[in-house]
Amino acid sequence: MLLMKPTAAEEAAEAAQLGGGLKKKRKIMKQRVPQELIDYLMAARTCEPADEIPEERLAESSQEFREWYATEKAIDDKIDQYEQALINQYLTKGYAETLAEFTDDEDN
Repeated sequence: MLLMKPTAAEEAAEAAQLGGGLKKKRKIMKQRVPQELIDYLMAARTCEPADEIPEERLAESSQEFREWYATEKAIDDKIDQYEQALINQYLTKGYAETLAEFTDDEDN
């Protein structure tokens, strides 16, 4: 099944159905990371890293698999960098903050 991006008219119709046609304001604000999450991230760093597939074995795999593996590895690396940045911020400041998106209908 081929998924197509909705047209602007379709998006406007959906927004009108959901919110009475009013656009929601979006704000990006800093939010403090809960201490429990920091503790979890720090504990998880003490575990052994996941095994990577050796280059020789990847060479034997299909092109499709190698592309999928490269994408997954890039995503994992990006998540690891983000988590390490939170830990570093916590170790430096005693707390960590991240950016979170809020809309005007949320209470937070």
